[in-house]
Amino acid sequence: TPMHHAIWHLGGDLAAGMVPAWRNKLRRAERAGLRLTRGSSATLERLIAATEGLRVQRRYRSLPPAFTRALRPQDLRLWEWRAGGEMQAAMAFVRHGSSASYHLAWGSERARAVGVHPLMLTRAAEALAAEGVRWLDLGSLDSEKAPGLAVFKLGTGAGLHRLGATM
Repeated sequence: TPMHHAIWHLGGDLAAGMVPAWRNKLRRAERAGLRLTRGSSATLERLIAATEGLRVQRRYRSLPPAFTRALRPQDLRLWEWRAGGEMQAAMAFVRHGSSASYHLAWGSERARAVGVHPLMLTRAAEALAAEGVRWLDLGSLDSEKAPGLAVFKLGTGAGLHRLGATM
């Protein structure tokens, strides 16, 4: 099967294109009053460590931490959610012109329990759109190896974009 990416067009009312169950999770997180903040270089380092730990534990391949650290800081958009004084969830996006890419994300058990990721992804998409970003590449989809992640990405209302044969 050719590789596909989930591409989320950021114009208009983002919630209108969401799958109803995804939109309901977003609304539940909004009602919970979760406070998200923009991240810093410290957020990035904690996010790199958390995702690297998951990669080792779950035995999947990803870009090395040095790749992320080599990205220009002005191209990164970082978000985090803290509870109990600790970072419980974070996301990193890379802006490139009028588009951006979902680069790294991590959430603790506590973050998953309150559904912070739909809220964080939506707030990040809204902020990117306000900067002039027209579409967000949510990354590749693998419905066999990571069906939950595929459902999460497509729940935003993102469309499938087939990559070339060389991928």
